[in-house]
Amino acid sequence: MKPPTSWLLTVDWTACDGRGWCVELLPEVLAQDRWGYPVSREDAARAAAARDGELPPGRPSRDIPVPPPMAAHARRAADTCPRQALRLRYVS
Repeated sequence: MKPPTSWLLTVDWTACDGRGWCVELLPEVLAQDRWGYPVSREDAARAAAARDGELPPGRPSRDIPVPPPMAAHARRAADTCPRQALRLRYVS
């Protein structure tokens, strides 16, 4: 079950080049997959639990819930992404 949230961080994996700056700024929410792309910590844990390190069937979510106390950090990660691959949006 996903925690209640009003913020979503959307990752555009076609724009991202896996530098990891966002993961450094938002480690409570993001982790890197085996290629360096940002995924939710939940998706990273599922991949780590899989035998070969791959995500089980399905794709990681490109819309990652951000707890309200972390919204400012998520905004900074989105604003400083060199490829503009992150977008933070408020969901009412």
